[in-house]
Amino acid sequence: AIRAADVLSSALLERTASQPELRATLAGCSHFSPFLKSLLERHTDFILESASQPCAAVIAGELADLSQPFDSQLALRTRLRQTRQRLMLLLGLADCGGVIDLPQLTKALSDLADQALEASLRFELGQLAQKGDLDEASAAPETCGIGVLALGKLGGQELNYSSDIDIVAFFDPERFSYCGRKDQKSAAVHLMRNTFGHLSARTAEGFVFRIDLRLRPDPSSTPIVMTLDAAETYYQSQGRTWERAALIKARHSCGDAAVTADFLERIQPFVWRRHLDYAAIDDVHAMKQRVHAHHQHDEAEPTGLGYDVKLGHGGIREIEFFAQIQQLIMGGRRPDLQTKATCDVLTALREAGDLSAEDHAALINAYGFFRQTEHRLQMVQDEQTHCLPDEMAGAEAIAQFQGLPTAQALFAALQSHREAVSRLFDALLGEDEAPQTDITLVDLSDKTRAAVERWHKGGYRAMASARARALFEGVLPDLLKAFDQTPDPGETALIFDTFIEQLPAGVQIFSLLDANRALIPLMANIMGQSPELAAQLTRRPALFEGLIDEPLTTPIPGKAGLAEDLQVSLAAAQDYESTLDLMRIWNGEVRFQAGARLLEGLASPAQTRAAYSDIADVALPTLLEAAQEDFARQHGTIEGSMFGIVALGSFGARELVTASDLDLTFLYTADDPSAQSSGPRPLPVNSYFARLAQRVITGLTSLTSEGRLYDVDMRLRPSGRSGIIAVSLDAFTAYHQSAAWIWERMSLTKSRFVAGPPALEAAFQTKRADILSSAVPEKELLQALWDMRGKLYATMPKGLGPWAFKGGDGGLRDADFLVEGLALKAGASDGEAYSWEAWWGDHGPASHSAVAEA
Repeated sequence: AIRAADVLSSALLERTASQPELRATLAGCSHFSPFLKSLLERHTDFILESASQPCAAVIAGELADLSQPFDSQLALRTRLRQTRQRLMLLLGLADCGGVIDLPQLTKALSDLADQALEASLRFELGQLAQKGDLDEASAAPETCGIGVLALGKLGGQELNYSSDIDIVAFFDPERFSYCGRKDQKSAAVHLMRNTFGHLSARTAEGFVFRIDLRLRPDPSSTPIVMTLDAAETYYQSQGRTWERAALIKARHSCGDAAVTADFLERIQPFVWRRHLDYAAIDDVHAMKQRVHAHHQHDEAEPTGLGYDVKLGHGGIREIEFFAQIQQLIMGGRRPDLQTKATCDVLTALREAGDLSAEDHAALINAYGFFRQTEHRLQMVQDEQTHCLPDEMAGAEAIAQFQGLPTAQALFAALQSHREAVSRLFDALLGEDEAPQTDITLVDLSDKTRAAVERWHKGGYRAMASARARALFEGVLPDLLKAFDQTPDPGETALIFDTFIEQLPAGVQIFSLLDANRALIPLMANIMGQSPELAAQLTRRPALFEGLIDEPLTTPIPGKAGLAEDLQVSLAAAQDYESTLDLMRIWNGEVRFQAGARLLEGLASPAQTRAAYSDIADVALPTLLEAAQEDFARQHGTIEGSMFGIVALGSFGARELVTASDLDLTFLYTADDPSAQSSGPRPLPVNSYFARLAQRVITGLTSLTSEGRLYDVDMRLRPSGRSGIIAVSLDAFTAYHQSAAWIWERMSLTKSRFVAGPPALEAAFQTKRADILSSAVPEKELLQALWDMRGKLYATMPKGLGPWAFKGGDGGLRDADFLVEGLALKAGASDGEAYSWEAWWGDHGPASHSAVAEA
């Protein structure tokens, strides 16, 4: 219904006579957008020339022109503003004409912001270099020691048509080579103030971008550019949930990418927490409530006129929050959620099965519609607005600008999308009221009453905040009920008291229990019936949170499943040390889950022993591979050699329990025993494998903030404590054939190869079979068994009683001696007698009748 002759100049009508579609688009945009009409009048030639070219090529060419050197501030600022005008016109027309989609539009706007910042920074660095205040080698943005991070919509490359840009800037004092009169910090601040000023200053040509620096650490008291160390200290000590949410979208925008990469690596643990963060839900919910309260969006909120498509109930912000909440809670364990763009997060949730295809489509469609409406609103006068007009005529114009017939059609579409978003967002943040029970100390035991009184006093770090105390009071009645179901409620309360006393903060664990009340009985059972699991939980409370991702009803997978899970956990590893820490986290979580399943009666003892053994079987080869790669960087490799690990004792027998250490022996072969390794610090064969073995042991046993993998016992290696740490296969074989004690031969019955190349495993199995195939004379065997048993019992406490089921008479140790002795006695007469798994099988120890038959 718009007549082109009413809105376009006669010259433009003439030049578009043969392009009716272009003319219609120009007329429509000019009619609805005074801003686009004014740009079209100024840049007519540019648009007509661009109409015959691919839109992406025109955008790329305009941005490339910003990389040229500028000889004056006036030249820079003029070019920046002209480029913005031309691209805003091009993108507005391309969007309205259906030439580009929403992701292409927002990325182009974001690229413009990045390139404008880069051009301004390059100019200011050049000014310093001309004065001699900056080393010429550091005058380029790529090596200047200052990096700018994009946050918010710019970080996600989702920039609005008329939007502020959220950025933060950091500098590395060791890379920023300023040598002028100012101090380094003041120089960096001055440099960045000028850089940002080129974009935000209003000239006769307008501005480029409004810059928002309020997302930097503590903006009221910090400069506009900070050192990396200062920023890291702030986030790790004072960072809040909303700052984590902001940093989710952080990406390099301009300047020295090494600086921004360094910063992002440092704050990785703050942003992407490995463990579930249910406390973050409350924080984000509170943020949402504050937004709603500020804009008075209640049940009476308008469904049409005046509606805020960004902050209104069911609007853009709720879609963004829907994605970010799940990133905050699960992103540390889910690399697929560590992405920037909102729609990419929603798609990752759908692909992982966390969001149905129907709900995914509803959110994606709503997001696209809301953003299109937002852009049309902003195109009218280049204003940063998100609200529909308050009067019907304006709403009719916006509806038609979107291609809808009437304002009522626009209102209906908005209402439909709002209802879908509100339903999903409110469900995500739904809060079931937990039943509250009055706590009366009269019915509690003395021990429990004393513990409760200590908790109420709030003297522990875990109770320091009012929020922590409120959360704890909410779950305490259910905790006390659960304690009452344990064998000794008072003792359970005391152990839980120790747990709380050691907590650095309580909000996280109390929020977890509050959000998942079904976990409270499990917490009580751990505290009341499993001292070892309770000790693990006291050292690392985050272990408990892993039960949310992997409920106890989910069986521990076999080796293949564990290996796949471990590799997923190691995806974020940057180096050898981070690999070890991620392995410690994974190992602690799956072992804790195995123990908790046994405690809850969801797995048998035999299944649990197998699970513990599978976990170690998966961990050892992974650690060995990582240790070898790290070791080779310094010492290289030895051609024609192999290195592997043999399990003995309970590990070899696949009989690990919660607190088991690993009995290990390290073996190697080398074609040339006199060879040296190939690295920058070469080592002879013996030293090479001894130090490699020590590297593996250190990786297993080192205690860090993430715990340790395993304790290691090397006493079963040839010659015990006095033996060398890694022995050649030939020396191992010769020792067992000629010098080994009978008890060492017995230990070999439980041995199995657990890590290393298959060729070495095959060679070991052949040697092992040769050693065990010769029967030991019965009299000599019985005497050795008797002597060894006597020595062991002499070192044990007296009066163990009938419940010393491991070391007492007739206990597990005697059963071990019996079966190992029978295996040695059989020798070559039974080809399987020396295979421990043949005796114990896959489902636990052999029956008494089987032992008797043997």
